[in-house]
Amino acid sequence: MKKLTSAFSGFSSIRVVQAICLVLLFLNLLALLYGSTFLRPAADDYCLGALVAEHGILGGIYHWWMTHSSSVFTLFLLNLFVGAPLAYLTPSLGSALPFVCSILAVGFLVYALYPERPKERFGKLIFVALAGFFWWVFLWSRNALGLNLNDFSLMAEGLTHWQNLNGAYVATFFALLAAYAWLARQTERTGPQLKAAAIFLGLVAGQAGSSVALGFFLFGLIALVCLFYQRQASSSLNIKTDLMLWIIFCAALVVAFVICHTLSPGHAARQKILNPDLTISLRRLFALGLFTCKGLIRFFLHIYRSYPALLLILAAASFSAVFTGSFPKADKLYPRLALTSGSFFLLSLVMAGATQVGDFLIYQAYWHLIPATLSAYLAVVFGGAALGGHISSRHGYKNVFAPICLIIMGFYTWTNINALGDILEREAMWRVGPAPTRSVTDIDGDWQRACFDRLNKYRKAPIIRERNEGDN
Repeated sequence: MKKLTSAFSGFSSIRVVQAICLVLLFLNLLALLYGSTFLRPAADDYCLGALVAEHGILGGIYHWWMTHSSSVFTLFLLNLFVGAPLAYLTPSLGSALPFVCSILAVGFLVYALYPERPKERFGKLIFVALAGFFWWVFLWSRNALGLNLNDFSLMAEGLTHWQNLNGAYVATFFALLAAYAWLARQTERTGPQLKAAAIFLGLVAGQAGSSVALGFFLFGLIALVCLFYQRQASSSLNIKTDLMLWIIFCAALVVAFVICHTLSPGHAARQKILNPDLTISLRRLFALGLFTCKGLIRFFLHIYRSYPALLLILAAASFSAVFTGSFPKADKLYPRLALTSGSFFLLSLVMAGATQVGDFLIYQAYWHLIPATLSAYLAVVFGGAALGGHISSRHGYKNVFAPICLIIMGFYTWTNINALGDILEREAMWRVGPAPTRSVTDIDGDWQRACFDRLNKYRKAPIIRERNEGDN
């Protein structure tokens, strides 16, 4: 191993690799920021924009509550980050703003949940930029490799071209986990403000959609069981406080969920349209269990046992080793990273399981797995960082990771170029007519076209597409 290290030492000293990777990162982010201005809305993005243009953000929430949905918190984020930009900004910014915000949100989420944080301002910027960029290329790396189409590939297209998904899932998940990160970092946990925060967080989670609410509730139950057994072995006041906070969170979540699903006329109307089979029998329970188990296995294979996950582990491990100078050095850091990774691995499975339950009872869609996939991304990132940091700090193989950094960054640059090409290709189609993709519809459908026409009716400056009239 020493010979291998010395062979690369002249070509890939740590500072040279850091400089090359940072230049590539900057160029990739600059290209992505510019490329995002060529994103264009799709599907019910038009409906969100039309309702905000007509009724405003709060009025739009009331309209959805009365006609279509009970998830108030998700509706607020959708109207704020997707509907408002499309209603008030130019087409080049209407989809770019929620898209860029979602990538930044993932970067800030990794930063907020990292056990230790960089002390230097430059190190913080690098951290957020890398974490956000890794999420983007994690989604698109399968497509860049030309692998077979599956839900993971469809999700990459959906989160790129259909901003409704970023608002409904990524923004919602970011808000909940960022609030949890703040709670977890409070050393003084006896004050009433933390109980109030737990109640608020539970109420928000209960209004974040059925599958997301079920996933957080199940994870809360698991946390309660773990804390209960820890309490038997320890008399720590923090454990008792955490136990109480989780109980408050779960109770508030259930209250919010019940209120939303019983009082919302929109939920009742949507339930009539979907007509879910909610009958309970031993045969149905067995079928539900089998469907959920198969879905969990499929999710695990598509996400964790995949080339994107392998590349992400290598990326997180190598960058953790090569850029370790930007982060605090602590012997206890890497076990805590591993524990964080394990927690998100469990959360990803719980979210995937909750999604399968919802799919069995209502309907299946690839976008339902976005919270589980984001949890898996966090699990892999923190696990890779723990692995790379442990190896480099204990065994002195830091220089071995340097060429891996360059190779990974080179491939991720190609992935970014491939994804940006997809954005430009759709924009060229969008300018002259319907521009559906494999996973996203456009104004080729009747209701999408009606929402697009309604949006143009209420926008101050209508969106011009060269063949608006007579598109088939």
